[in-house]
Amino acid sequence: RNFSSNHIIKKFDSSNIHNFNLLKKDFKDDRKFLSLLYVDKLLTKFFEKLEINKELIIALTSDHGTTFRGDESSLNSTSLSGSFHDDYNNIPLVIFKNGKKKLNSTLGSSVNILPIILEKLEIGNINFQIENYSKNLNKSDYIILEHCHRGPCSRNLKKKIIYHCIRTNKFKYIHKFNIHPKDPSNNIKEVFINLCKDNLEKFNLINDKNYYQNINILKQIVQKRIEHIFEQ
Repeated sequence: RNFSSNHIIKKFDSSNIHNFNLLKKDFKDDRKFLSLLYVDKLLTKFFEKLEINKELIIALTSDHGTTFRGDESSLNSTSLSGSFHDDYNNIPLVIFKNGKKKLNSTLGSSVNILPIILEKLEIGNINFQIENYSKNLNKSDYIILEHCHRGPCSRNLKKKIIYHCIRTNKFKYIHKFNIHPKDPSNNIKEVFINLCKDNLEKFNLINDKNYYQNINILKQIVQKRIEHIFEQ
């Protein structure tokens, strides 16, 4: 739902007008500012109805990062890494534990967000069956991001339209098993990025022999993951 500035400002407590003006200075886009203000109102009402105690843990997050990077959504992105650009996958994460707030962000997806939250909370006594697809890397050394681009997932899977991204602290490898016809970068099947030297994700090093071993390790993860998907 879209809200006009007057609609939200009328609901804002005028006694906090100083904080209101300070907050607004940090936002160039009025839509983002008003959205934040509206969500803040909803969360305030939510917390007012909760019975806060020392054992209560609350985690606020999302299943994706920014919706638009510039004027492009993730599936319309013309950047080299497309929908796997860090901006789209860097999810917000706010945790309330023992009355204290931890504000953070992390790379993740709906698949691995719960283990990430437990890791941030240092809760290690819950065992998640997260398969390690690599003989060279530990499960904590990489994350797997995947999707079937646009349209019904089941239909695209039948056509073997499936996109994978393996991300480590240093590298990002993207593989498209079959490319969706509406993919803006339908001429690119594989991408390898050195994130240490290219944090803007602009240069494809997939054919660079200096990274052969690194690429091969990440390729093997994708291959194992694809086999796992089609076994199911």
